[in-house]
Amino acid sequence: GFENSTGSDADVVIPALEQLMLRHLSKGAHILDIGCLDGEIVKHLNIRGYQTTGLDVSEQFLHIARKRHLTVNLSFVIYVNSSRHPPMMQFIQKMFSASS
Repeated sequence: GFENSTGSDADVVIPALEQLMLRHLSKGAHILDIGCLDGEIVKHLNIRGYQTTGLDVSEQFLHIARKRHLTVNLSFVIYVNSSRHPPMMQFIQKMFSASS
């Protein structure tokens, strides 16, 4: 299953992010990974000096992410899409304003 996979999308995604985006950001910039799945990309960005938060709608993926990255201080957040919760953009704006 996914939990036991050994390949990493980070091996492909991080070099692309370096080329397209990261070179324009200062170290310490806050990066939100929407749809973070197992948290590999969040971890790699954190190791490079960025403040990172992983956001996903799947509690199962966030459980895997937290379990895989116990030794690194990473932040993972669940987003529940329902009438009782704000739309995702409001949720994200509130999350970032609380962290400033």
